[in-house]
Amino acid sequence: MQSRNKYKGYYNKKNYNSQTLKTYLGVLPPGNKIIKRNDYSYLTNCVAHEDNNPSLSISQGNTKVVFKCHAGCSQDQVAAYFSQKLGGL
Repeated sequence: MQSRNKYKGYYNKKNYNSQTLKTYLGVLPPGNKIIKRNDYSYLTNCVAHEDNNPSLSISQGNTKVVFKCHAGCSQDQVAAYFSQKLGGL
């Protein structure tokens, strides 16, 4: 696996017409636990269902932020929350 250090600055809103990982983390509900897995990936409470145990992964992909609820919520359910908070994806 290649080191991401060589891509320093690679994920930059100036380079891509996409929201940044920091932007997504910034619109999470205030009570959400946010667990840093590494510089490019976080685990938090899911925004699509009542969640007491963090089950939503949010990560910086190659050109956009990607997310997955490990409890089974659909991409559409999670995307609807972020779309509302960010004014579209």
